[in-house]
Amino acid sequence: MHVQKLLEADKLAVVDLDQVTDSPRLPRVMRNVADLSPLGKECLTRANIEFQRRFLGSKLDTLMPVGCAVVINERQLAATLLDLRTVKCAHLTQAQRTEAQAVLKSRYVRYFVQWHRYEREKSGGAERRAAATTRWKPPLRPCPRRRPRPTGRPRVR
Repeated sequence: MHVQKLLEADKLAVVDLDQVTDSPRLPRVMRNVADLSPLGKECLTRANIEFQRRFLGSKLDTLMPVGCAVVINERQLAATLLDLRTVKCAHLTQAQRTEAQAVLKSRYVRYFVQWHRYEREKSGGAERRAAATTRWKPPLRPCPRRRPRPTGRPRVR
C-alpha cells in the first residue's frame, strides 16, 4: 500500500517552512527520519499508529510489526472512489481497484433500485390518499326523457 510505504520509509517529505508562500501548494523537502526532531518523530509514530488502526484493524497503542497485511472492507473501498482526495487510487493495488469499482457499481445499483421503489410508493401513496379524501359521488346517469313542453297557451288545470 502506497501510504504504508511512505510512513515506513527512511526519508519523509516534510513542509519547508522557509519556502512557504501564499500558494495553495506547500513546498516540501525530503528529510531523513533519523534527523527529525523528537516532536516530529512522535508525530510520525502517531500517524503510523492511526494508519494501522484504520486500515490494519489494530487495537494496540503501539506500532505493529512492519509489513502487516492491509485489510480494507467494502464500505471503505466504495468510499475511496467517491472521495476526491483518493479517487486516483494510488494507495490500492490493481486487484483492489477493480474490486472497488465492482463494489461501488453494485452499491449504486442497490441505491438506484431503492430510490425507484421509494418514488413509486410515494406517488402511489399520494394517489391513494387523494382518492380517499375526495367525497364519493354517484356516477352520472343520463336524465330520463321528458316530453317536450307544448308551446303556445299554457295548460289550465
